[in-house]
Amino acid sequence: MTISSAEFRRRQKRYYAKRRDKTVPESLERFLEKRIAVLDRILGSAETIVEVCCGRGYLLERLSSSRKGRCVLGFDISEERCREAKERGGTVFLGDVTCIPLSDEVADLVFGNEFLHHVHHSERRKCLLELMRIVKPGGTVIMIEPNRFHPLMILAGILLEADRGVFDFSLPETVDALREAGAEQISVAPFNCFTYPSRKPVPNCMRKYFYVIEDLLEKPVLAASRIITARKAVSRPRYTGSRKEEKEG
Repeated sequence: MTISSAEFRRRQKRYYAKRRDKTVPESLERFLEKRIAVLDRILGSAETIVEVCCGRGYLLERLSSSRKGRCVLGFDISEERCREAKERGGTVFLGDVTCIPLSDEVADLVFGNEFLHHVHHSERRKCLLELMRIVKPGGTVIMIEPNRFHPLMILAGILLEADRGVFDFSLPETVDALREAGAEQISVAPFNCFTYPSRKPVPNCMRKYFYVIEDLLEKPVLAASRIITARKAVSRPRYTGSRKEEKEG
């Protein structure tokens, strides 16, 4: 059954509002470690970093503490998540990824962790336009999104209402939309991390071997997720997008 974007959004917000924090420290560390490693390859001299859909702010907290002197911002559509992220010391604001309340070209790096499939398929292109709007020319947008053909992602889509969007998530459409939005260099790489903050950690005696296997499976077909990296063209007419549309409306 097809549902409207408004109903899709209500369901997403309801799901995350009810979801309690069951974070396991050992699992959280691996989760953050893998994602920080992705960002470290790109960060370079980035002065302003924006994390979209930052959730409870765990990654935002790590980025802020490990990169002193840089401006690290985060936003989320959930008031509860924003409040929790602020309690961790993050610079966070309430915001919708389809209409980001930031000026044009303010970020050197924009990062989003598995958020796009939580956006209704009819609004994903608009969302990507917004990401490219707020990043500076020559800046980078990085997203980690699920491989919808992976058994674990299929299972997540069946069991979790909030992950149903994985079934209509299209990598080719995402790449095309980024290119239309002004990206001149787009790359896709495999990413594997079966460890999530709320999952029970692998027993200590097995952890090292589990992580080795996890990394060995980080192959194009076998990986559960993908890293999508897009660099904004240095010279291109600016998209003023949702902020302009709001004024005209």
